[in-house]
Amino acid sequence: MLKLSNVLCPVDFSEFSAKAYDYAFSLARHYNAKLFVQHVTEPALALYRSYISPQTIEDVYSRQTAYVRERRVNEQTPGRKYQG
Repeated sequence: MLKLSNVLCPVDFSEFSAKAYDYAFSLARHYNAKLFVQHVTEPALALYRSYISPQTIEDVYSRQTAYVRERRVNEQTPGRKYQG
């Protein structure tokens, strides 16, 4: 018999990923497994080093990283809003 201990479910908050989450949840419950949910997205901006300076790439990456960190803090702190 199949023994699952972990189930990974990537989600992008689309209708399809909601259905995938429901299925992953039922699998995890059935097998008494841990369910891991990973938010996935496409890159917001495709950057090619030959077209854009390395400093611009670093600036965009830094802004996106700061945004994600702030969102995490907001999720953990009720009543706080992103100040972006």
